[in-house]
Amino acid sequence: MEMIMKVNFTVAAVSTLALTGAFCDITVGAWGRAGLHLGNSEIETVRITNEITSGSSVYLYDSTVSGTPSCAGGTGRTGFVVSGSNPDNTIGFTLNVDSNAGTAGVGDQAKIRAELGSVEIQFGKIQLDDLRGTIDNWGDRDFGGDGVKGCDDMFTRFYPYEGMTLALRPVEGLFVGAAVNSRVTKTSVTTAAVPEIRIIDLDGTPSHFTDPFHSSTASSTTTTESSSLADVLKAIQAGAGYTVKDTVQFKTQYIGSAVDDSYGRLEFGTDLLFIKNMVIEIGVKVPLSKDNSDGYFNGAAALSGTAGRWTYKGHVYTDVARTATLFSPVKYEAVPTFGFDAAAEYDLGLFVLGGAAKYCFTSQNETSGEETLVSYTHKAGLELYIKKTFSNGYLFAGAADVLQLFLGYDTFSGKSSNGTIADNTFSIPVGAEYWF
Repeated sequence: MEMIMKVNFTVAAVSTLALTGAFCDITVGAWGRAGLHLGNSEIETVRITNEITSGSSVYLYDSTVSGTPSCAGGTGRTGFVVSGSNPDNTIGFTLNVDSNAGTAGVGDQAKIRAELGSVEIQFGKIQLDDLRGTIDNWGDRDFGGDGVKGCDDMFTRFYPYEGMTLALRPVEGLFVGAAVNSRVTKTSVTTAAVPEIRIIDLDGTPSHFTDPFHSSTASSTTTTESSSLADVLKAIQAGAGYTVKDTVQFKTQYIGSAVDDSYGRLEFGTDLLFIKNMVIEIGVKVPLSKDNSDGYFNGAAALSGTAGRWTYKGHVYTDVARTATLFSPVKYEAVPTFGFDAAAEYDLGLFVLGGAAKYCFTSQNETSGEETLVSYTHKAGLELYIKKTFSNGYLFAGAADVLQLFLGYDTFSGKSSNGTIADNTFSIPVGAEYWF
């Protein structure tokens, strides 16, 4: 179907343009991903212990079915892309059409591109990836979401959704670029989620425990936008990189912000390209904001490659956030999270066996007067799957389990108590992906 569409569209385009003496090359491609997480069976155990007694409760949640991927509204994405250019490739266009959340519309790009020698100018909704990280997550086969890193976590792409990019490539390996949007975020106010409160009876005395994994009210963010020239320029994205072919790429960029007291962020990256069949990427992001309200530091290293029948990838990272202290919701401190994700596949010929894992850890340890509060949060996941590949896609089915563990300790005047929340979710992911 895709090949027929491509041929018919090409012939029609050439026939029409021939009337004006103009010719162009038209190509059609396609990409889609859809699946389900079956089961989503969740059980949570809450336990509180003091020096005298202990108590516990178990919470069972209804098994559910959810659609994937989340980036497509949980209903799957099917789409295609049409690109065209004149014979000398000095002007052209790209249009993605995707169905997300059951509604068809403009997808990743809708742009017009022009080249003037070594200068490239684009207008519209644009993806410019000369500097972007390349080691991504593996979609539905790789958990997704919390604890799994992707391309933009290593180095963020240029992605104006209603704007312009300017790229200079004056010599081989050198890239200098900038991007602006015609509308930018001016204010952003986030209302924090309200966690559920667990009440455990300890010999007739109710003990309250905050559940970090479930919320009675979800977090929400309210934003306003601005199109003033001053705000658009404040939110500019500008970067540069230099690549030595098959050896290394060095890159840096600044991503601005028009939000009050937020000054954007700096990003730095290095990609090692000299190892055969392997890429290693290192990325650092430094938020710039008043009182470090956007966090302190994000760093990651990643690798991907092939070895015989093996294909693999992984990330290790630390994210240092600005978090409320354990004693006061209006006082803050730097709290690091450390983690990794990894995945590998082995090609058996008729099918592929694969596995993915993730883990992250966060802790806080504080003392005020005679009281000491300590908290540890662990999140771990494991997925095993089988994949049937085709020339332009695959089917897969697997089994996944995610465990979240919270440990809290409170010591006051020599007396101690502790609480534990263990939350476990099992699911059966199935899905398909295609590309042309």
